[in-house]
Parts: sequence; structure tokens; C-alpha cells
Amino acid sequence: IALSSKNELYTWGLGLFGQLGLNSNKNFSSPQKVKIFRTLDENIEDIELDKTVVIVEISAGAHHSMILTSLNRIFTCGYNKYFTLGFNRSLISELSLFTLLPNFFDGKISNICAGVFHSGYILNKDKLVLWGIGDVLIYEKPILISPSTKEKDTFVWKSIGELCIGMNFIV
Repeated sequence: IALSSKNELYTWGLGLFGQLGLNSNKNFSSPQKVKIFRTLDENIEDIELDKTVVIVEISAGAHHSMILTSLNRIFTCGYNKYFTLGFNRSLISELSLFTLLPNFFDGKISNICAGVFHSGYILNKDKLVLWGIGDVLIYEKPILISPSTKEKDTFVWKSIGELCIGMNFIV
């Protein structure tokens, strides 16, 4: 997944679960331009990628992709069996177009991260929002992790600068 300086999104590689966002499950050996985003709201038309939709961050996991726009909205596509996309996994197993994720919590989103079985982001520079199902970390719905003010607790922070999600671990 790559973002050009002209706000053009390109994907290529394994497309088995729709993680390229090209409305296809085909593999592509060269970059393909992503042109359409969608919502699951039947009253809202698909969104064309143009100057009004500015992408500020991109992230690729094992079988899913994420983008964050300047309007503080996240779009995901790919495999959802482990709730990696953030959608009800009993209703949606995969999405082959970048699809608007509901806002789980109010606040400024930054540092989106697509892992193997999990996804997440930093909220308001001091909280984590995580979801996904793996062997050890099981978040069947989005959870909000806030810093503790108690020194004896295991996690105390004033702000978070980066989020990285691996296979069943978070840094």
C-alpha cells in the first residue's frame, strides 16, 4: 500500500481477501490505483478519492489495510474473521473496498495500525483503541485503554507517540 504526494492511493500484491481495496480478490504484481471508498449506509453513495478526501495515514496488516483521512475517519478492507476490520464478524467476513469504519470513541485519531489479528489507533495522544481476536489478546469489540494515574499500575503514561501491533503483541 502506497500513498503518492498527489494523494493517490496504490495497492498491489496478494488480494485473496480483498485487502487491496480494489473491489476484487485478484492478485496484482504492479501498483493499482484505488479509486472508490464506501460506507455501509445505503443512503450514502460511494466516495471517490479526490481532493476532498485527503489521506493522512496508511497501514497494512497481514490480510487487511487501513487508511485515515484528514476528516478523522478510518476506512478498512480485507479479512474480518478475527474482527480485524472492526465490523461485526458474524455479518461481514471480508470487504474488498475500503469501507468507512464507525467512530468507536470521540476524539482525534492518529497512528492507525493494522497488525496480523488486531488493529488500533491512538486517540487524543493519550489513549489506545484496539480490536481483534488472537491467541492471547481477545478484543471482540473495540476497547479503550486509558493511562492510569496510579504509580502502582502497570501502565502509566502522559502521552503516546507510536503504536505498533505485531502477531499477538502490542508495542
